[in-house]
Amino acid sequence: AAVEEAAAVEEVAEEEEDGPLEEWTVKELKEECKTLGLADKGKKAELIERIKEARSAAKEPCVEEAASEEAPIEETVVEEAAAVEEVAAVEEAAAVEEAAMWKKLPLEEVALSKKLSQLKKLLLLKKLLLL
Repeated sequence: AAVEEAAAVEEVAEEEEDGPLEEWTVKELKEECKTLGLADKGKKAELIERIKEARSAAKEPCVEEAASEEAPIEETVVEEAAAVEEVAAVEEAAAVEEAAMWKKLPLEEVALSKKLSQLKKLLLLKKLLLL
């Protein structure tokens, strides 16, 4: 697709540098027809028309391809954003649930529970050191 776009840009640049097709010689128009893979027989007006049609046809697919390539990217971004929001919502719900659990316990039980966790960790460390 990038090669086709570059070729289309080059063709337009060629036309601008060399002037309008109407100012080209029949020989130049025939060479351009050969370059574009078109029939090079006919009068000057026919050659010009053939070249213009080929160039406009070459431009249209590039625009369609670009649009079709952008759509999946936009969908992917939306899907990723939704996934991130879902993960954040789950994490927030877990934090709220944990905070609610601690609030339900009397302060003495919370303190005891925390001390118990610390003691378990110390015992585990002691066992590991004794091995």
